[in-house]
Amino acid sequence: MYSRTAIKDLKIGAKYQGVYICKTHAVKVTKTNTPYLDMILLDKTGEINAKWWSIDPGFNVDNIEDGNFIIVSFSVEDYMGTPQVKIDRMKIPGPTDMFDKSEIVPTAPIPAEKMYDELISAINDMENGDIQRLCYTIISDNKTALMTAPGAKSMHHAVVSGLLLHVTGMLKLAETIAELYAPLVNRDLLVGGVILHDICKLREYVLGPVGLCTDYSKEGKLLGHLAMGASYVEEMGKVLKINPEVTTMIMHMLLSHHGEPEFGAAVRPQFLEAVLLAKIDDIDAKIYMVNEVMQSVAPGEFSPKIYGMGNISMYRPNI
Repeated sequence: MYSRTAIKDLKIGAKYQGVYICKTHAVKVTKTNTPYLDMILLDKTGEINAKWWSIDPGFNVDNIEDGNFIIVSFSVEDYMGTPQVKIDRMKIPGPTDMFDKSEIVPTAPIPAEKMYDELISAINDMENGDIQRLCYTIISDNKTALMTAPGAKSMHHAVVSGLLLHVTGMLKLAETIAELYAPLVNRDLLVGGVILHDICKLREYVLGPVGLCTDYSKEGKLLGHLAMGASYVEEMGKVLKINPEVTTMIMHMLLSHHGEPEFGAAVRPQFLEAVLLAKIDDIDAKIYMVNEVMQSVAPGEFSPKIYGMGNISMYRPNI
């Protein structure tokens, strides 16, 4: 069994050996035209850039698979104030290499079955039969994929079962808002939009061996999950003979849930529940992004720049 040190616990100047996940890799060349391997190593505590400056001639780089395990021996150096891994040796795990996958793979902290049951419970509480049938059919038809799907490639909820974590987090916000502002907010419409808004991320992502997103599918690149989701809802609306008004409203919510065209929305939200869906989606994503980064930031210090927060550094209050 391989012992290992979590990425968050790596110290500059120390040497380590262990099993990690190769998030991405590429062979590049130095200014002197010498090839080297540039990687991102990942585990459930974080990720770190790694360089193999002197690739072993006997190692076939083509055997490395993004989203799969890799065994590395390395030291940690300081690169412009940021820890960076300098790889000494590397190997692809074989049948005799024993390690605990659960200690490495980033996974949602709540059991997938529990989160799935929360969605079904919210659907069962709906009073609008059309929204209820539409949500139940789509969610139950996609249960197997939903149980493990990540919520993103890298920005937020990029962990196994992360999509369920994202949707159930949004669901709690939606239920609270609908109750607080009743009867101004149509609870079933808002909850239905939350439950279905990212459903076609199941088709947008290509998943690696451990269940993390390693790339976007052809449809994901050409269409995106907003357009695919709206098309899916339209198709299921016809199959289930859903009220066309319901189908159109849910389609609009899926197409507009990124809020603004500059953030990928096909249209801007044009009714209250659509506006709320976009805001709730943004809130849940940003809370996750900031929390992930701030776990390694000491009180009274600033974080590295966070791309999803407008590329600014966040401060952790010393209170």
